[in-house]
Amino acid sequence: MVSEIAQLLSSPWMYALVMVSITLDVFLPVLPSGSLLIVAVVYSVHNDGGTPLVLLFLGGAVASSLGDNVAFRLVRRGTGPVERRLAKMPRVSRVNGRLRNALRSRTIGTMIFARLVPTGRTVAMAVGATDPELTLNRYRLGSAVSALVWAAYTVGLGYLNAMLFDTAWVSVVTGLAAATAIGLVLARSRRALALTGS
Repeated sequence: MVSEIAQLLSSPWMYALVMVSITLDVFLPVLPSGSLLIVAVVYSVHNDGGTPLVLLFLGGAVASSLGDNVAFRLVRRGTGPVERRLAKMPRVSRVNGRLRNALRSRTIGTMIFARLVPTGRTVAMAVGATDPELTLNRYRLGSAVSALVWAAYTVGLGYLNAMLFDTAWVSVVTGLAAATAIGLVLARSRRALALTGS
């Protein structure tokens, strides 16, 4: 069983799956893209034949930014129906307004923060895509910088845990627990509460 898992993790298809998951999780935030990247990093560190970390970092950043930009363009085309639905939900409309203002005034900082909060990437993309004042070029820059920060954070977290623990599965579990805890703390932070009005 262990050798089969090791063979799966060493397969190029595993890394393709990680990159596809990172690209698509803007559409489906339930995809475990960050978790898969942490697993790939831990495996790479614990096995000499693993993918170089710089490739995992660059691949993660490119896949993340690519997903953002595809989603942004798709949502921007269907802005009208989204705006009408939001107008019928006062609380959601207020949160949308706060996040829209934050994206206009601090695009990069807001997108970095959103990227580290569970489902934040999807929400920031949807709000940004429905804002006619947020240009595609400005969104692209925010997406590129936040994708680089997210990839560095995730790869760094996986690497740190791989260095701290000799056993790969302990590294993975600890890395995933740390990523989840940090995301939840950020989601309840003052900045997140100010955006959501909770």
